[in-house]
Amino acid sequence: MNAKTLATFVATVLATIAITLAIFLPAEVWAGKPAKAALAVKEPVLTVNGCEIRLRPTAKKFKAGDTPTLVLEAINTTDEPIKFEAIVSMTSTSPASRRSRMLVMPAQLWKYTCPISLAAGEVKQIQLPTGTKAPGGAMLSFYVTVGKKTGAFGSCPVSNPLAQAAAGMNNTIKVLKVTPAAQGK
Repeated sequence: MNAKTLATFVATVLATIAITLAIFLPAEVWAGKPAKAALAVKEPVLTVNGCEIRLRPTAKKFKAGDTPTLVLEAINTTDEPIKFEAIVSMTSTSPASRRSRMLVMPAQLWKYTCPISLAAGEVKQIQLPTGTKAPGGAMLSFYVTVGKKTGAFGSCPVSNPLAQAAAGMNNTIKVLKVTPAAQGK
């Protein structure tokens, strides 16, 4: 090997190492601090005729057999009273089979029509116990429809007790507490 070939070989090796490290080393990808980026993610809001609607489950994730409870919050930002019906629904999507080439369609587990009337500037929080048991290993999604507008309000996983038992984890099922709804201002 002459000096020119050795120099080319070393330069190629160093360039390959540098590119590999640049791609695979974990690095901060935020323009600012990660804490600021986390604050930028806001809770979804459906706005209909000056009324802001939020929906959130009472837990970040559920166990199989739990009955999810949702909190519907409606805020009238106008100077006039408002009346409408909000259709709240919960769907479930189970993981697709590895052999399947088709996407799994979500199944509607629960649906409730909630009549809402708000005075000017009023805030109401309504607790909605679904009464439906969450299927193990599924992903629950929550929606609110008012008129022709529909808002998606996130998803949360449901743990699978069979997989937990196989892994030796605790698979006790707890029922969520149902607390009285706050009555707004």
